[in-house]
Amino acid sequence: MTDEHLQLTIIEQFDGQNIRKVKYQGEDWYALVDIMAVFAGTGRANKYWYDLRKKIIEVEGYKELSDLIGKLPFQGENGRSYKMDAAKFSTVARILQSVPSPKAEGFKQWLSTLATEEVQAIDDPEAAKERLRKAYERMGRPASWIKLRLEGIEIRKKLTDEWQVRGIVAGWEYAVLTNRISEETFGITTKDHRDLKGLKKQDLREHYTDIEHALINLSEAAAHEFTVQRDSQGFERIQQDAIDGGRVGGRARADLESQGLKVVSDQNYLVSQQPKRNEVKEQGKRTRKQKLKAPPHDEQASLFETSSEEQ
Repeated sequence: MTDEHLQLTIIEQFDGQNIRKVKYQGEDWYALVDIMAVFAGTGRANKYWYDLRKKIIEVEGYKELSDLIGKLPFQGENGRSYKMDAAKFSTVARILQSVPSPKAEGFKQWLSTLATEEVQAIDDPEAAKERLRKAYERMGRPASWIKLRLEGIEIRKKLTDEWQVRGIVAGWEYAVLTNRISEETFGITTKDHRDLKGLKKQDLREHYTDIEHALINLSEAAAHEFTVQRDSQGFERIQQDAIDGGRVGGRARADLESQGLKVVSDQNYLVSQQPKRNEVKEQGKRTRKQKLKAPPHDEQASLFETSSEEQ
């Protein structure tokens, strides 16, 4: 599986346990190691999943399971993305049939309710918006940031919908138009902006400051209005709208900077704690022990550690 069409990691909670999910090609995929932690605890979740998967395939004979599980990136506590075993609701439901725990049925009912709410949210944008707001709250984002981010998602959707009906269809066209707006707004390339924030594969917008959100929202709203009022059609004319829209935000940025305000920020939402020397030594000891105990194919052992390593 590729990372194409992936969105941010959303966190749901069951009995205090975080359950991560991402949307992949329009469907929710759940981090299986998180689900296993419900039954085995975070310390044994990887081993529990390794043994359960082996049992389902080799003992129960459900060999199709391997084809229904994908490796998708989920954000860890330290902000980095890790590729983990993931599955859709129907596959998770089948896996739960083999879990020897009294919690399994309750978890299945909870997950079923969650899936139903997701389907209902498709026809109810406000419900979808509220779910996303709560997800950001669980991630610890400030209320002001959440408000600007949600407004930005709506503005962005309105803009890209307009692009689509006016002839923008290729992925590279969306990428170029988006970069044009961003570069005019912030005065640096998208790559340089990501580098400034210390990001790798992470979504840049998930790490904007409030003022960066406000400016990109202004630029994209202006780009939309330019396209509509000029009745632009095709890539070349819409690209000019994108540039002009970005310049609206760019002028606002320049005005703020002329008054001594720093706008383009290196701030991000990655965990950047620097452990003390003795903490590093203890962490190294734990890591060596975990490597000795890890299953042969386990690539996820660090997901539940509060690593200080920097998405």
